Amino acid sequence: MKEKYKHLTLEDRKLIERGLDLDKSAKEIASWIAKNPTTVSKEIKLNRYFKSANAFNQRAKEYQIDFNNCKRLKRYPNTCNGCPLLQHCRKDKYLYTSEHAQNKYKNNLSYSRIGIQMDDKRFEQIDSILKVGLDNGQPLYHIWRDNIDVMPLSIKTLYNWINQGQTTSIRLDLRKSVGYRQRIQKTTPPNDKGIYIGRNYEAYKRYRKENPLKNYIEMDCVEGLRHERKTLLTILTQEESLLLAYVMNDHDSQNVLTVFNTLEKKLGIAKFRDLMGVILTDRGPEFSDPLSLEFSPFTGEQRCRIFYCDPLQSQQKGAIENKHRFIRYFFPKKTSLESLSQNKVNIMMSHINGVRLESLKGKTPYSLALKEYGAQTLAQLHIEYIEPHQVNLNRKQLG
Repeated sequence: MKEKYKHLTLEDRKLIERGLDLDKSAKEIASWIAKNPTTVSKEIKLNRYFKSANAFNQRAKEYQIDFNNCKRLKRYPNTCNGCPLLQHCRKDKYLYTSEHAQNKYKNNLSYSRIGIQMDDKRFEQIDSILKVGLDNGQPLYHIWRDNIDVMPLSIKTLYNWINQGQTTSIRLDLRKSVGYRQRIQKTTPPNDKGIYIGRNYEAYKRYRKENPLKNYIEMDCVEGLRHERKTLLTILTQEESLLLAYVMNDHDSQNVLTVFNTLEKKLGIAKFRDLMGVILTDRGPEFSDPLSLEFSPFTGEQRCRIFYCDPLQSQQKGAIENKHRFIRYFFPKKTSLESLSQNKVNIMMSHINGVRLESLKGKTPYSLALKEYGAQTLAQLHIEYIEPHQVNLNRKQLG
């Protein structure tokens, strides 16, 4: 079986021509070249050529219209190939030959690449790299940035090639090809609580202005099905865009506190304070005990600062909201998280943090975090280095 989405070759077109001459169906011809019958029909209509009728027969306009109204050209095979009356017919004709079709295909392909000095061998190399990367769930920017030495073109050109059907990969292979569904806006904000006094978004902005060298974190949760309790606590460093995630068996403040205490035990309070720094989160009930999160139960020292977004203003921590899309590549919304273990999450995070990001000027979160925190800290966080070409954002790799 030939590889799906590959362009037709001259040999394929010769088989199509042979099948038409023998008056075979599109399904029969498609089986010869291991393609879909629709592909055969589209190829015929796209690359057939017109041959006008003998002028001797064009005696009157009405007669011409009736005379050239051939049903064979209105439906498959859409050509005169294989017609038993072909040799004696003097009507307008559409014919398909492999040589003409191949030449037309090459001309169209060349025309689509006007302005880029690139031979077919280089284009096939780029096409292959795109397919492998997209099959592994890699974002297009990551593929382009990781192979920029063999892709002498802009990322916009890559998008155009895919959208125009010039590559083996198609638009639906792109992660963001389907638009985001519009969110339902709540109209009534919840009542403010005393814990938010001095911890609201305005206080956060003031604190950040006064303490620009602190490490700033965004924190949130990713949920599975509504009736399930298991959820993911997510933590994102704003500077490096390093994403961490931890499995919680229940969606409550006690489980969040357990994650914090476990991290402090692993890292020590100094490293914990250096990593977590200042945290911005939403007003979910699981984050409703800031004092327990801010102070170490082991030493009594303050280990971080907690601030909260304004009610119904999740865009104030937009970086982590946007980063969640990578987790949704593995587990789309309305997908159960019950099968998730921390080991699987660690693998998932390692691949996500190996993606080259445009916001980081083509660097990966792992590389920036390695420079900032060191290899030992990343090992304690169970974030491993993934070769860029081996990044895989598909769920099947988690087993």
